[in-house]
Amino acid sequence: MCKVEYTTEKCRKLADAVVENMDLKDMIQALYEHQIHCFEQDEDTFQELWHNYYGNEDTEMTDKYLEHFVYLDKLRESGRINMAGAPRELREHFDVDKAEAVKIFELWTAQFSAAKNPEQYTQREEDQNE
Repeated sequence: MCKVEYTTEKCRKLADAVVENMDLKDMIQALYEHQIHCFEQDEDTFQELWHNYYGNEDTEMTDKYLEHFVYLDKLRESGRINMAGAPRELREHFDVDKAEAVKIFELWTAQFSAAKNPEQYTQREEDQNE
């Protein structure tokens, strides 16, 4: 096996190819495993995401990004794009910077993947309009 030049461009190209060939179940599992790895490597990220997701343990979670999550829910349901491209969609639709878009996507992925009742998130838009 010959060695390929290791560049950012080639890393992105390979990541695109891997993601394009994954089904949704495998993609969610990979994102879940990535989240676990990130939390194990960086307690600050864990603390921030825990706070954003759960708030204080004594209070119910409030979706700081409810509008963003509803948008992501609709985007996922539409099947229009591979959800790995969702941060880019968030940047364009909500005019947020790249870091904020990735953070929102990671929060959405974490809450969606870890939900005891994932169906609760399909009714989020109806709850928002009440």
